[in-house]
Amino acid sequence: MNYYPVIIPTLCRYEHLKRCVDSLAKNTHADKTELIISLDYPAKESHREGYEKILTYIKSIKGFKKVTCLKQDHNVGVWDNLMLLFDYAYTYYDAVIFTEDDNEFSPCFLDYMDKALDKYWKEDKVTGICGYLPIYYGKNHKDFFFTYQSSSWGWGQWKHKSQLNDLSLSQLIELLKSTKNALRIFLHSPRTFYQVLDMIEQRAIWEDVYFTCLNILNETYQLRPYKSLVRNWGMDGSGTHCGRSEKTMNIFKSSDLIDSNYVELNEINIKCSFQTKMQIFGYFAHTWREGLHLMLNLPRKVIKFYF
Repeated sequence: MNYYPVIIPTLCRYEHLKRCVDSLAKNTHADKTELIISLDYPAKESHREGYEKILTYIKSIKGFKKVTCLKQDHNVGVWDNLMLLFDYAYTYYDAVIFTEDDNEFSPCFLDYMDKALDKYWKEDKVTGICGYLPIYYGKNHKDFFFTYQSSSWGWGQWKHKSQLNDLSLSQLIELLKSTKNALRIFLHSPRTFYQVLDMIEQRAIWEDVYFTCLNILNETYQLRPYKSLVRNWGMDGSGTHCGRSEKTMNIFKSSDLIDSNYVELNEINIKCSFQTKMQIFGYFAHTWREGLHLMLNLPRKVIKFYF
């Protein structure tokens, strides 16, 4: 089995990063895994305290085969900090394990990722591996399964399948101009359709939403666990993309994680089952307030884009 590096972009969220790295250090195979952290430079003075704490903390990290820090000498921003990580890691490895700094992991997360990255290396229909299981999938899955939905909360990707450098709003806009494509995305996942329109309106790229669209249109998939291997702590207002929501944060924090040191990957049909399709279609929002907001704004976004 190969042991792939874990890459983490960060800036000033010391408590989040420490929780993330400490959980990874307790993983099976951590001692065979290189940890690569890209530390962006503070964009404003309020970042300074957390940044300095992280600088000190990185020097104390133990439990990994190697710890590498890419320390930026000026603020490069979220996207460039991420791309610097992938570019560096792909110089030495053929696949990587990515996480944001606000995730916490089961002790078998690395075992799962390493095995799955090896297992599905040559499968063109498999575009990624993820350790996160959203609560709306329920507890009906008895084994690992495939879904159109992409998530970057503990995400594995192969160099030869990487699409990060190809992401562009202009390409996404062209895809969505096709009524057939737009209808296909909407009928599979109304929430994803809303997020795509939101992304275009904000002139932003959210790779998980983008890859979900490509999976739906290309009939490709991401592997997910039957029970989550990842717990997210990021809905506290400290991040770039997520705001603050106590209710949503409590939902994510309460994720029941697999508590074992190893996983077994059985043979699975590479397709999105009817059950999974229904779960994707039925999910629109974490709370009724969020759902109401999305429903009221969707017609406006459709009119703005198409008319």
